[in-house]
Amino acid sequence: MDETDLKILNALKENSKRSVRDISKITGIPSTTIHSRISRLKREGIIRRYTIDVDMEKLGRVTTAYVMLLLNPQAFRKIKHPENEVTDELLKYPIVEEAATITGNRDAIIKIRAKDINELDEFIVDLRSKDMIVRTETQVVLHEGRKSPKFDGVLVESNILNTQQARKAK
Repeated sequence: MDETDLKILNALKENSKRSVRDISKITGIPSTTIHSRISRLKREGIIRRYTIDVDMEKLGRVTTAYVMLLLNPQAFRKIKHPENEVTDELLKYPIVEEAATITGNRDAIIKIRAKDINELDEFIVDLRSKDMIVRTETQVVLHEGRKSPKFDGVLVESNILNTQQARKAK
């Protein structure tokens, strides 16, 4: 991973539909280099997929909230599922955009995109009725900042080194 790779990744992150020719014009990197670098980045799993950035408000999903969950370990033992699989179960709900297990006073966090506060409330009530959920704590988002389209070279290089070290350890 070098500066050339970062320039290509940044161009693709801003718009994943960009052609090799377009990226070449923007970055000043030859098209053949861009093509071979993108192929390598895909092969190495750095580029996993190309996606879109949807304006959720235009789809009627105007209420965003983060819900922290305290899980019931006994419920997971009863159904013989590890607690870390809760994220997969939570992502089955169409209203859940992201789910992760976390450290701290709570076990998991989910990002919700609801059409309004009533839909959010109904979802929270439904969650609380599940045996696997002991408690929820909800924070409604007042304003979302724009996501940064740029990669920080140090962060990217650090993550790749950690990934490579983890592979070697296996």
